[in-house]
Amino acid sequence: MNALNTISTITALGGQITTNIELQDTAITDDQIAQLSVLSPIKWLNLGNTNISNKAMKFVAQMPQLEWLALYNTQIGNAGLRSLRGITSLTHLHLDGTRITDRGLAYLRALSNLKLLGLSRTRITDQGLALLAHLSKLRHLRLAHTQITDTGLTHLVALKKMDSLMLSHTQITDTGLIHLQGLTEIYALYLDGTAITDAGLKHLTTLHKLEWLTISDTAVSKAGIDQLKEILPRLDTDW
Repeated sequence: MNALNTISTITALGGQITTNIELQDTAITDDQIAQLSVLSPIKWLNLGNTNISNKAMKFVAQMPQLEWLALYNTQIGNAGLRSLRGITSLTHLHLDGTRITDRGLAYLRALSNLKLLGLSRTRITDQGLALLAHLSKLRHLRLAHTQITDTGLTHLVALKKMDSLMLSHTQITDTGLIHLQGLTEIYALYLDGTAITDAGLKHLTTLHKLEWLTISDTAVSKAGIDQLKEILPRLDTDW
Protein backbone atom coordinates (compact mmCIF):
# COMPACT_ATOMS: atom_id res chain seq x y z
CA MET A 1 0.00 0.00 0.00
CA ASN A 2 1.23 3.49 -0.87
CA ALA A 3 0.57 5.54 2.24
CA LEU A 4 0.74 8.92 0.52
CA ASN A 5 -1.74 7.90 -2.19
CA THR A 6 -4.06 6.47 0.45
CA ILE A 7 -4.07 9.69 2.45
CA SER A 8 -4.51 11.81 -0.68
CA THR A 9 -7.54 9.77 -1.69
CA ILE A 10 -9.10 10.05 1.76
CA THR A 11 -8.46 13.79 1.87
CA ALA A 12 -10.01 14.25 -1.57
CA LEU A 13 -13.20 12.69 -0.25
CA GLY A 14 -13.27 15.34 2.41
CA GLY A 15 -13.08 12.71 5.09
CA GLN A 16 -16.86 12.80 5.39
CA ILE A 17 -17.23 9.04 5.77
CA THR A 18 -13.87 8.32 7.30
CA THR A 19 -13.73 7.16 10.88
CA ASN A 20 -11.44 4.13 10.51
CA ILE A 21 -7.99 4.46 8.91
CA GLU A 22 -5.59 1.55 8.52
CA LEU A 23 -2.03 2.41 7.52
CA GLN A 24 -0.22 -0.52 9.08
CA ASP A 25 2.68 -2.05 7.14
CA THR A 26 3.10 1.05 4.98
CA ALA A 27 5.90 3.57 4.43
CA ILE A 28 3.92 6.31 6.16
CA THR A 29 6.05 9.12 7.61
CA ASP A 30 5.61 11.43 10.56
CA ASP A 31 4.85 14.43 8.35
CA GLN A 32 2.22 12.55 6.38
CA ILE A 33 0.30 11.89 9.59
CA ALA A 34 -0.31 15.64 9.75
CA GLN A 35 -2.53 15.36 6.65
CA LEU A 36 -5.00 13.24 8.58
CA SER A 37 -5.95 16.16 10.82
CA VAL A 38 -8.20 17.62 8.08
CA LEU A 39 -10.47 14.59 8.12
CA SER A 40 -13.73 14.10 9.94
CA PRO A 41 -13.39 12.76 13.49
CA ILE A 42 -11.19 9.67 13.33
CA LYS A 43 -12.07 6.94 15.79
CA TRP A 44 -9.83 4.10 14.62
CA LEU A 45 -6.19 4.49 13.51
CA ASN A 46 -3.75 1.67 12.83
CA LEU A 47 -0.11 2.71 12.38
CA GLY A 48 1.44 -0.61 13.40
CA ASN A 49 4.61 -1.92 11.77
CA THR A 50 5.64 1.48 10.42
CA ASN A 51 8.59 3.80 10.97
CA ILE A 52 6.66 6.58 12.65
CA SER A 53 8.23 8.20 15.71
CA ASN A 54 7.33 10.46 18.61
CA LYS A 55 6.97 13.41 16.21
CA ALA A 56 3.89 11.84 14.63
CA MET A 57 2.15 11.67 17.99
CA LYS A 58 1.87 15.47 18.06
CA PHE A 59 -0.43 15.17 15.05
CA VAL A 60 -2.32 12.18 16.45
CA ALA A 61 -2.98 14.28 19.55
CA GLN A 62 -5.15 16.49 17.32
CA MET A 63 -7.67 13.63 16.99
CA PRO A 64 -9.63 14.09 20.24
CA GLN A 65 -12.31 11.52 19.38
CA LEU A 66 -9.87 8.69 18.75
CA GLU A 67 -10.93 5.47 20.47
CA TRP A 68 -8.70 2.78 18.94
CA LEU A 69 -4.99 3.37 18.29
CA ALA A 70 -2.39 0.82 17.20
CA LEU A 71 1.29 1.77 17.43
CA TYR A 72 2.78 -1.72 17.73
CA ASN A 73 6.29 -2.27 16.37
CA THR A 74 7.01 1.43 15.82
CA GLN A 75 9.66 3.84 17.12
CA ILE A 76 7.29 5.40 19.65
CA GLY A 77 8.80 6.10 23.07
CA ASN A 78 7.91 7.90 26.27
CA ALA A 79 7.81 11.32 24.62
CA GLY A 80 5.19 10.03 22.22
CA LEU A 81 2.97 8.89 25.07
CA ARG A 82 3.23 12.33 26.61
CA SER A 83 1.57 13.73 23.48
CA LEU A 84 -1.29 11.24 23.76
CA ARG A 85 -2.25 11.93 27.34
CA GLY A 86 -5.04 14.31 26.32
CA ILE A 87 -6.95 11.79 24.17
CA THR A 88 -9.19 10.64 26.99
CA SER A 89 -11.59 8.96 24.56
CA LEU A 90 -9.08 6.15 23.94
CA THR A 91 -10.39 2.69 24.83
CA HIS A 92 -7.87 0.53 22.94
CA LEU A 93 -4.14 1.28 22.85
CA HIS A 94 -1.66 -1.15 21.26
CA LEU A 95 1.93 -0.34 22.29
CA ASP A 96 3.48 -3.78 21.90
CA GLY A 97 7.04 -3.74 20.59
CA THR A 98 7.58 -0.02 21.14
CA ARG A 99 10.35 1.80 23.04
CA ILE A 100 8.28 2.81 26.04
CA THR A 101 9.47 2.28 29.61
CA ASP A 102 7.95 2.63 33.08
CA ARG A 103 8.38 6.38 32.89
CA GLY A 104 6.11 6.53 29.87
CA LEU A 105 3.28 4.71 31.60
CA ALA A 106 2.83 7.70 33.89
CA TYR A 107 1.29 9.53 30.92
CA LEU A 108 -1.54 6.99 30.77
CA ARG A 109 -3.02 8.18 34.05
CA ALA A 110 -5.57 10.39 32.32
CA LEU A 111 -6.71 7.64 29.93
CA SER A 112 -9.29 6.32 32.35
CA ASN A 113 -11.47 4.81 29.61
CA LEU A 114 -8.87 2.28 28.48
CA LYS A 115 -10.28 -1.22 28.08
CA LEU A 116 -7.35 -2.78 26.22
CA LEU A 117 -3.66 -2.06 26.67
CA GLY A 118 -0.91 -3.89 24.80
CA LEU A 119 2.54 -3.68 26.39
CA SER A 120 4.15 -6.93 25.26
CA ARG A 121 7.80 -6.79 24.20
CA THR A 122 8.44 -3.47 25.91
CA ARG A 123 10.88 -2.54 28.69
CA ILE A 124 8.28 -2.09 31.39
CA THR A 125 8.86 -3.57 34.86
CA ASP A 126 6.93 -4.20 38.06
CA GLN A 127 7.36 -0.55 38.97
CA GLY A 128 5.53 0.48 35.83
CA LEU A 129 2.55 -1.74 36.57
CA ALA A 130 1.92 0.27 39.72
CA LEU A 131 1.00 3.17 37.43
CA LEU A 132 -1.81 1.15 35.84
CA ALA A 133 -3.65 0.25 39.04
CA HIS A 134 -6.13 3.12 38.61
CA LEU A 135 -7.32 2.01 35.14
CA SER A 136 -10.46 0.45 36.56
CA LYS A 137 -12.11 -0.17 33.17
CA LEU A 138 -9.20 -2.24 31.84
CA ARG A 139 -10.35 -5.62 30.51
CA HIS A 140 -7.48 -6.82 28.33
CA LEU A 141 -3.81 -6.46 29.28
CA ARG A 142 -0.84 -7.86 27.34
CA LEU A 143 2.49 -8.12 29.19
CA ALA A 144 4.20 -10.96 27.30
CA HIS A 145 7.98 -10.93 26.95
CA THR A 146 8.51 -8.24 29.59
CA GLN A 147 10.44 -8.14 32.87
CA ILE A 148 7.30 -8.52 34.97
CA THR A 149 7.65 -10.67 38.12
CA ASP A 150 5.34 -11.87 40.89
CA THR A 151 5.72 -8.51 42.61
CA GLY A 152 4.21 -6.73 39.64
CA LEU A 153 1.02 -8.75 39.84
CA THR A 154 0.22 -7.19 43.21
CA HIS A 155 -0.62 -4.00 41.31
CA LEU A 156 -3.31 -5.73 39.25
CA VAL A 157 -5.55 -6.86 42.10
CA ALA A 158 -7.76 -3.77 41.82
CA LEU A 159 -8.51 -4.35 38.13
CA LYS A 160 -11.66 -6.36 38.80
CA LYS A 161 -12.99 -6.11 35.23
CA MET A 162 -9.96 -7.86 33.74
CA ASP A 163 -11.06 -10.73 31.52
CA SER A 164 -7.95 -11.40 29.43
CA LEU A 165 -4.40 -11.31 30.81
CA MET A 166 -1.27 -12.22 28.87
CA LEU A 167 1.81 -13.03 30.97
CA SER A 168 3.58 -15.31 28.50
CA HIS A 169 7.37 -15.53 28.80
CA THR A 170 7.63 -13.39 31.91
CA GLN A 171 9.22 -14.19 35.28
CA ILE A 172 5.91 -15.18 36.88
CA THR A 173 5.96 -18.14 39.31
CA ASP A 174 3.38 -20.03 41.35
CA THR A 175 3.56 -17.37 44.05
CA GLY A 176 2.46 -14.65 41.67
CA LEU A 177 -0.74 -16.47 40.74
CA ILE A 178 -2.03 -15.88 44.25
CA HIS A 179 -2.61 -12.25 43.29
CA LEU A 180 -4.97 -13.25 40.48
CA GLN A 181 -7.46 -15.07 42.69
CA GLY A 182 -9.74 -12.05 42.96
CA LEU A 183 -9.87 -11.35 39.22
CA THR A 184 -12.91 -13.56 38.76
CA GLU A 185 -13.92 -12.12 35.37
CA ILE A 186 -10.88 -13.61 33.63
CA TYR A 187 -11.76 -16.01 30.82
CA ALA A 188 -8.36 -16.09 29.05
CA LEU A 189 -5.02 -16.40 30.83
CA TYR A 190 -1.69 -16.81 29.04
CA LEU A 191 1.07 -18.34 31.17
CA ASP A 192 3.16 -20.18 28.56
CA GLY A 193 6.91 -19.87 28.98
CA THR A 194 6.72 -19.08 32.70
CA ALA A 195 8.02 -20.92 35.78
CA ILE A 196 4.62 -22.08 37.02
CA THR A 197 3.98 -25.66 38.18
CA ASP A 198 1.00 -27.76 39.23
CA ALA A 199 1.15 -26.05 42.62
CA GLY A 200 0.38 -22.71 41.00
CA LEU A 201 -2.72 -24.01 39.25
CA LYS A 202 -4.40 -24.38 42.63
CA HIS A 203 -4.53 -20.58 42.85
CA LEU A 204 -6.70 -20.46 39.72
CA THR A 205 -9.63 -22.43 41.10
CA THR A 206 -11.53 -19.23 41.96
CA LEU A 207 -11.53 -18.12 38.33
CA HIS A 208 -14.84 -19.77 37.46
CA LYS A 209 -15.14 -17.99 34.10
CA LEU A 210 -11.74 -19.20 32.90
CA GLU A 211 -12.11 -20.92 29.53
CA TRP A 212 -8.68 -20.62 27.95
CA LEU A 213 -5.30 -21.23 29.60
CA THR A 214 -1.93 -21.47 27.84
CA ILE A 215 0.69 -23.41 29.80
CA SER A 216 3.04 -24.76 27.11
CA ASP A 217 6.75 -24.59 27.94
CA THR A 218 6.07 -24.77 31.69
CA ALA A 219 6.49 -27.45 34.36
CA VAL A 220 2.73 -28.06 34.53
CA SER A 221 1.75 -31.72 34.14
CA LYS A 222 -1.28 -33.37 32.57
CA ALA A 223 -2.33 -34.51 36.02
CA GLY A 224 -2.29 -30.91 37.23
CA ILE A 225 -4.42 -29.78 34.32
CA ASP A 226 -6.89 -32.61 34.77
CA GLN A 227 -7.30 -31.70 38.42
CA LEU A 228 -7.98 -28.06 37.53
CA LYS A 229 -10.53 -29.08 34.89
CA GLU A 230 -12.48 -30.98 37.50
CA ILE A 231 -13.15 -27.63 39.18
CA LEU A 232 -13.34 -25.59 35.96
CA PRO A 233 -15.12 -27.90 33.49
CA ARG A 234 -15.28 -25.30 30.70
CA LEU A 235 -11.51 -24.88 30.69
CA ASP A 236 -9.52 -25.54 27.53
CA THR A 237 -5.72 -25.49 27.39
CA ASP A 238 -2.84 -25.75 24.94
CA TRP A 239 -1.00 -28.33 27.05
